[in-house]
Amino acid sequence: MKLTPIAALLLLPLALSACGEHGGIGAGSSTESKVSTSAESKLDTNREVKKSTAAKATINMPATALVVSALRSWADAQPRNSHDPHVLAAREILDVTRPSLAWPVACFGCAAQAHWARQNAAHVNFANLVLTQLALSVQGRALADPSAAREAIVKSYLAMTLDTLDAARKQAAEAAQGVFIPNFGGAEGVAYRLGSSAYNGDGKGWTVERNGVTFFGDGVLSGEKVEVALDSVIDTGMTQSSATGSTTGTSQDRGNSSNADVK
Repeated sequence: MKLTPIAALLLLPLALSACGEHGGIGAGSSTESKVSTSAESKLDTNREVKKSTAAKATINMPATALVVSALRSWADAQPRNSHDPHVLAAREILDVTRPSLAWPVACFGCAAQAHWARQNAAHVNFANLVLTQLALSVQGRALADPSAAREAIVKSYLAMTLDTLDAARKQAAEAAQGVFIPNFGGAEGVAYRLGSSAYNGDGKGWTVERNGVTFFGDGVLSGEKVEVALDSVIDTGMTQSSATGSTTGTSQDRGNSSNADVK
């Protein structure tokens, strides 16, 4: 059959459609674009400040007060009925430091009163000898505080041998000789003289004067004002710390795509 030109034009679309359905000739295109940006900034700062200050102070105080305080604390901790020579000697010394406000013997200038006065003078002299040795044992040493000083004093006292204590008692008794002259002139407390030494007992304890100067008492030991130095150190410290930090960041994604398919 022979087609006319008009009939051929009418059949062309159908032929193109049939080719597409069964894998005929086709054309396609695809375009994609993507942009990504990111930025981050981090800042950390640490700061620490340390400050330390040490202040040292030296305190001078009478050795008698510190030594007596050490012996009293130690003796009070011992059994009441102890016969230990060191305990008995410590209590004998402590009796001298207690107030003496009245004569224990009522008669005036009698033999009993003179006997008591000599015994008392021997106790005072014994206390002076022992306290002097203990004070000198810690004098010039670096003592941190009163507690450390008392511990050192007790250690020195217990290190004294019995022979040393006995020798001190003998020397003290020999110094308590001479003519006994009581003082009843209205003086406060108890006062008397033995030879060239004057003994005075009052609210502060016993003092001894020899040749017109204080030999014992009122912070004086064996005629000298003996002091001990206590070093006190105060430490102060301070630490400050601070930290700062910051983080900043940006992120951005951009993209576009297109697709064209022609078959």
